Formats: sequence, C-alpha cells, structure tokens
Amino acid sequence: MKKILTSLLQLFRISVPVLQPALIPAHQSNRSAGTFRSNTPRFPVEHRPYRAQTVLPRGFIQSKPRNSNQVANQGYLRVGLVGFHLNSFIIRACAQITDSALAKPIENLPSLVKPVQSRDIAGGLKNALQMLTNAPHGRTAILVITSGQPTGNQMLIRDFVQTAAKWQTAIHSILLSDKEEEQNPASNLATQSILGYGKYRCVATAQQLNQAVCSVFNSLTSKGGSINSIIVVIDCSAQMQEQFAGTTRLEMVAVALRSQINKLHQNPALAV
Repeated sequence: MKKILTSLLQLFRISVPVLQPALIPAHQSNRSAGTFRSNTPRFPVEHRPYRAQTVLPRGFIQSKPRNSNQVANQGYLRVGLVGFHLNSFIIRACAQITDSALAKPIENLPSLVKPVQSRDIAGGLKNALQMLTNAPHGRTAILVITSGQPTGNQMLIRDFVQTAAKWQTAIHSILLSDKEEEQNPASNLATQSILGYGKYRCVATAQQLNQAVCSVFNSLTSKGGSINSIIVVIDCSAQMQEQFAGTTRLEMVAVALRSQINKLHQNPALAV
C-alpha cells in the first residue's frame, strides 16, 4: 500500500513539504531559562485603568502620575516645603508630618532669604504641583505664605491655579501684612471661587497666622485611612526678615509650622 501511494504522488508530482519549527533569533525569543513570557497584556486594553489626561499650563514639566500603591487603613499627612524669591526651589521633599527630618529645614529658613525686587510665586506653584504628582491618592493642598503682592508672570500664575483646580487641589494663600488692599493679587491665588474651598487670609499677628495655618492643616487631617498631602510654599524674600509685629515674618512662619508639627507629634491620631 505504501508503494502504491508513493507511486501516485510521483505520478501527479505532488510534493509534501516537511514542516520544521521556525527559527527565532535569540533576542526575539520569549523563552528564557525554561520559562515562557507572553507579550499578551494581562488584561484587555479596554479594561486598563483610566488615567485622566490633564492639560498642563505652558512651561510645566510633566512628572509621574500620582502613586496609587496606598496601604489601606494607614493614613497620614505628608508635608513638603518649597521656597521662592527671585527663583523657586524645593526646601524639603514630602515627608510624613511626624518625621523629625522636617524640623531642620524649618529652622534653616532664615539662611534662604535673599533681597530681591520680585517674587517668583509662579515657580513656587510649579514646584508644588510637580511634588504633588507623586502624591498618593488622597486630598491635596498648597499653602502659599507671602509678604507682598505676587509678581512676575501673572498669566502663568493663573494657569497654575487652574491646573490645581483641575486636580481638585486646594490652594490657600496667606498674606503677612497689616494693610490689606481691596484687590490684593494674593487673593487670586486661592481656589475658593473655583472649587469652593481654598481660602485667602490676610494676617497681622503671630496668633492670627497660627490660627490660619492650623485651619489649613485641620482641613487635611481626618480619619479614614487616606494619605493626604500639603505643600507649603514660603516667601523667602528679604521682606520676610524685616521687623514685623515684634518679630519677623519668617520667624512667625517657623513658629506656626513647628506648632502644627509638635501638635501632631504629641497626638499622631490627628494626622490620619
């Protein structure tokens, strides 16, 4: 029978190809050390987690999206410090408010002061937003403390305020002055009119500043296991070192921040 089939195949000239495994270059092979790694996504594309595409203002550098690797029921408050004078700069990266590493940067604030004619508040907001892009999913806020009117690119400042509002990030602004102008541009930093939260305050005494800072921190310290973040943006111009209300504005800021940190050190339950 085998000879008959062979004769018929030769008669009709039918060739039967021999199937051999395809040769795959080593650098394209999915097999390594006896394991197989599939290039197929674990989940279909349509089931991938959605990430909102936020249009950032001109000059903003995109950073990583917020980290969602949050440990359940282990909430706390994260604090970061940003300074600004002619330029803006990061004083301290975000850390848990009960972290003792926050104390030294606050003590060293006077060493950062420079005499300048303008204040780069836009740069301070930019740095703050960049730091918050790495924040866990929780409530976020920016607290700007300044000694005078915002100067520089007003359009860029508005863009950053709008970006914060899109991120549902509150911006609180505190003006350290004994004379409040009717239309002070510092009031335009607050997101109250856009989000319904994020207030502007003008304070003239250390007690008023302590109350204002306490109110902002209290808005972020609540139970529920969330990890909330706040970036404090501090004016480091020379005016902050001038005599004001029996002390200096910068010393008032340091005292207010230390007060909040000490309170949460003594009662860590308030920080969650």
